[in-house]
Amino acid sequence: MDMARKFLQMGYTRARRYVNHRGGRKYQGPVPPERRGQSGAWGRAVRPLEPDLAKAEAARIFYRFYQQVLQDPQYQRRKADHLERFERPAMRADRPKETAP
Repeated sequence: MDMARKFLQMGYTRARRYVNHRGGRKYQGPVPPERRGQSGAWGRAVRPLEPDLAKAEAARIFYRFYQQVLQDPQYQRRKADHLERFERPAMRADRPKETAP
């Protein structure tokens, strides 16, 4: 179920990118060679917005189903169980131990 959530979330963010910029590229010009693999504008101009209504509708659909997954009681139960079993114990183990004065 978490993979479905992740897929829907990724579909939504990708669709939103193409809503704003038809080619999917936000910045003009190439990435400087020393900045390849890093995110950011690095001095490049932002391309003008080119709204694509079909992609906007796709983004709305992805988002609606993404919200349904987040609200699903079984998903919430399983997520809470996962956090309790795997993530919260690791967070507690990383804390420094308190010492009595």
